[in-house]
Amino acid sequence: MKFTPEPKKIETLLKSGKKFIIPRFQREYAWEKKELKEYLEDTINSLKMVNGQLAVSDYFLGNIVLVGEFETDKSKEMKVVDGQQRITTITILLSVLSKLFTVLNEAILQKNVFKYIMGEDNDGKEFAVLKNETPNPFFAKLVQKIDSDGAEPYTEEQDRVAFAYDYFQLELSEIKLKQRLMKKYDSKLVNNISYVDLLKIVRDQVLHSVVVAISTPNENQANMIFEILNSKGKGLNSLDLIKNNIFEILKEEEPIDEAKGYWKNIISNLTSESVRVDMSVFFRHYWNSKYANSSEAKLHNSFLNKVEKKDKEYLKLLKELEKESKIYFNILNPNIQFYDNKKQMFYLVEAMYAIHNIFNISQSRVLFLGLHSAYTSEKITGKQLKLITKTLENFHFSFNSIGSGRPSAIGSAFSKLSIELRSKSKEDLTLIIDKFIIDLKKKMPTYEVFKNRFTKLQFSAIDDLPGNTLTKYVVNKIENQLASRDKNEDFGSVEHIVPGGSHESSLNIGNLVLLEIELNSKAGNLIYDSKKQFYLESNYKSIKDLLLKHKSFSPDSITARAENLCEFYYTKILELTI
Repeated sequence: MKFTPEPKKIETLLKSGKKFIIPRFQREYAWEKKELKEYLEDTINSLKMVNGQLAVSDYFLGNIVLVGEFETDKSKEMKVVDGQQRITTITILLSVLSKLFTVLNEAILQKNVFKYIMGEDNDGKEFAVLKNETPNPFFAKLVQKIDSDGAEPYTEEQDRVAFAYDYFQLELSEIKLKQRLMKKYDSKLVNNISYVDLLKIVRDQVLHSVVVAISTPNENQANMIFEILNSKGKGLNSLDLIKNNIFEILKEEEPIDEAKGYWKNIISNLTSESVRVDMSVFFRHYWNSKYANSSEAKLHNSFLNKVEKKDKEYLKLLKELEKESKIYFNILNPNIQFYDNKKQMFYLVEAMYAIHNIFNISQSRVLFLGLHSAYTSEKITGKQLKLITKTLENFHFSFNSIGSGRPSAIGSAFSKLSIELRSKSKEDLTLIIDKFIIDLKKKMPTYEVFKNRFTKLQFSAIDDLPGNTLTKYVVNKIENQLASRDKNEDFGSVEHIVPGGSHESSLNIGNLVLLEIELNSKAGNLIYDSKKQFYLESNYKSIKDLLLKHKSFSPDSITARAENLCEFYYTKILELTI
């Protein structure tokens, strides 16, 4: 095995005239506050005071593994197999220092430090010292341009880059930097040093730090060295390792880099302007939905055991991930347009929204992936899909939100059913689904437990109570059940029959009903008898039910009505017996 380990200062490394390329198979930038804080503290703590002046000292940053050769002109580019997180972080820190020098009108200092970010070849052409084979325009705009105004993060990786940039900018402010140094040195000595000189010594310490650069012209050898070494930094998660395995086999980049294209599409499918889904979470849920119920710690080994190490199999996996990532994003952010605006799918959109956004349950995503697969392949009927979905929604409401049960308690059962939905025959699935529903209903709380929690639900239009969203969900479900429909009313609002705040129980579920927004506004804080004229204009079944059952309504009516609503919900909506 031919390789060259050589101690190198960061200054020497970044001014070597080489372009350091982050390969397409590398994981995204992953450092967060913990790693950033540790690196900055180590850097500043490495400084020493000599005759009233701060000076640099040796600080070892660990090993980096590179493909290429330093000592020849053959390698203008060197691939970073290990060390990406540290080199990226250092580049961000140097960029922040450069911008701070600009603010301080230190143009020469700014220009000189920026040379470690953007190099210059013999023809005077600029090049990015650090370059990613998977283009990242945000990093280039924020970090590798002197004027970074207007750079907005779009993905989770870009969020982490932006956070690192902002973190260093804050921690290297004059006040923060001096506070750090005063923990170690006399405040008078620190205050005697100008802010510009403090930034210069931080710059010098960063550049003076040492890595052992292990370089080899052979990429396979570089990967072997990487696997052997236990380098400093944030450990690889399962998806990082899986990505390495896939891209190590799918090396073909010309005429088209299919692997990179699929990977990019998957990330894009999991991202919108307002929502960014963690790809590692998606992959684990997909895996648990199709292959095996694996924890994060066991996921990589499960992948190695389940997927054959061949081009064809890896491409097949990427293609399926691309398709399932669209479904997964819709599970988290359900939209009827995903189902071509079909009215019969409104129940599915409403249920998935409630489970994810109101009940805050993530385990069911595994099962919904399997359900979508089985439904689109016609292994289950629309009736079966609706039955399972409704049961899931009712289970999570009663077991988790009302009964406070642990979501993790059901994760393995969801994984098991999802795998069966993909692998079993249509005939077998009928019995499997029936048994699953029976078992799930058995786990729902008894009526006494349910009643104890349900009758305490509250809603306030003034105060943002923790249970407001859940209570509004209940009020809507009661209306939907009475009206025999699946979709929530767009113009409904929660009405307090006895004006809210006029009695201690006025916020209770027994005092709540769904009413059109306009009519709610007209009813205002009137007493029940005066509100009836507006209630009579309502088209809502729950209002008609209220008027039918309550000729009069007072604070004394609230408790009894809460119990009646509880019984109705338990027997009619959850379809359980008392």
